[in-house]
Amino acid sequence: MSRDVYSAEVQAMIERTKELTAEEAETLGTAWTSQEGISYDPASFLSLHHWMSEIPHTQNLALQNTWQHVSSVATVKGRPDELDAAIEAEKATEHAVRWMSITELAKAGAVEAARSAVLAVGVRDVIDDAAYQLLVGPWQKAFGAL
Repeated sequence: MSRDVYSAEVQAMIERTKELTAEEAETLGTAWTSQEGISYDPASFLSLHHWMSEIPHTQNLALQNTWQHVSSVATVKGRPDELDAAIEAEKATEHAVRWMSITELAKAGAVEAARSAVLAVGVRDVIDDAAYQLLVGPWQKAFGAL
């Protein structure tokens, strides 16, 4: 159950994550992972178990830096409710996609996209437009404008 301190928009986004269809989760996750620029490098047998052959790497450092910046801004500005909402969206999405017949990469992307979009919407007033658009872009691609 969501806390009643979230804005109506954030609350609606969290509730939306609980009702994801496989098609929506795939769209959301694919939009996020394509933005991440995932690439794979063969793993060294010296550093990993023999059954793992590739390690995913995020190539989009701007995306990583934006997420770090926005979560830091939320912390510095004393916005724990918005951080909690992002975690709630993350958990709700993980639960929703757990048994879906979509790729593991799309599942992980959907979780990241939901968490990031909810946080960006929650702290919209203290982040710049570029950061906001980067973090909500996959959500908008899957569900339309906020």
